[in-house]
Amino acid sequence: MVKLRAIVTAIFLCIFLPELSLVANPQDDASDDVPLTPALFIFGDSLIDNGNNNYMITVARANYFPYGIDLGRPTGRFCNGLTVVDYGGLPLIPPYLSLTSTGRNILRGVNYASAAAGILDETGRHYIKLGLHYDSVCLTMIKYSFVKYQVLTFFLHLKGQRTTFNEQISQLEITVTQELPQFFQRQDELAHYLSKSVFLVNIGGNDYLNNYLLPSRYVSSRIYNGEAFADLLSNQLSAQLTVMLIDKPLPSIGLYK
Repeated sequence: MVKLRAIVTAIFLCIFLPELSLVANPQDDASDDVPLTPALFIFGDSLIDNGNNNYMITVARANYFPYGIDLGRPTGRFCNGLTVVDYGGLPLIPPYLSLTSTGRNILRGVNYASAAAGILDETGRHYIKLGLHYDSVCLTMIKYSFVKYQVLTFFLHLKGQRTTFNEQISQLEITVTQELPQFFQRQDELAHYLSKSVFLVNIGGNDYLNNYLLPSRYVSSRIYNGEAFADLLSNQLSAQLTVMLIDKPLPSIGLYK
């Protein structure tokens, strides 16, 4: 049996896990109503996608019953109700592509997760739905500035079937450098806010289910054995987290200076 040195498949990777645990389980005292973290920024796949894929040209959508049956309507979550990230002790975090992720709503965090996304950019690329969803495109035109709209339409038309982890990191950069600064008077205030926030990543399962284990669609299983592929994912994820938390976008506002 091949030993996998990187446990990447279906892993729930939470950065700053102690802080998230404190938010989910506050002490029973007068400070119960005060969250110990100001915001939750979420990255990943269908396990925690709360509606982003509703605005994409893809079959990987959960905008129909029985999804959401316990809530009375489908919300884009791939389950009957809420996902694990909805129980973090904060108000429900808006999906990045939704009209609700505007204004002060983003101060409590943003969910960038996208069903079918993986660590590797090519993962999930077969989730293609032919035809144009005018409703999705019109919503993005209403919501986004020209710069952000350019980035989003590139995802929709060229890679629109999911937002890869690399693209989610690019979306975070837009949030941090273009949207959040308007709510803070100084850069150090924004840096403090981000340093107290939780960044949660759930990614990797699709790199097996929708890549490595589909040899008729992807070549990865013919190039790598199990251990080599796990190493590839581990190294790629490490590089992506370095970009996200050390190289950019967070250091661009002075967080690590």
